[in-house]
Amino acid sequence: MEGVQYNVISEDVGAAHRQEREAIERRKAEFEKQGPSNRAVDFDILNFHTYEEIVQYLIDLANEYPEIVELESIGLTFEGYDQVCSNKRQMGF
Repeated sequence: MEGVQYNVISEDVGAAHRQEREAIERRKAEFEKQGPSNRAVDFDILNFHTYEEIVQYLIDLANEYPEIVELESIGLTFEGYDQVCSNKRQMGF
């Protein structure tokens, strides 16, 4: 097209998508191998995570640190997922 500037970011979006899905599946398998206390500490926030992984991370945190982490649902999303949030408990200082 004349007059329209563009940059090609990916020559093959399908291949990039497959690579990302494979990386997610590898990370998911590693995540599931870890015990709850390791998952609570070693969660990788720099990569995409599924809803299930994020919720499991929050559950692991609440179980590992019940004195400071409390979970609650604040309702459902349009798709029917719980909107889970974490509240910091008062430490009594």
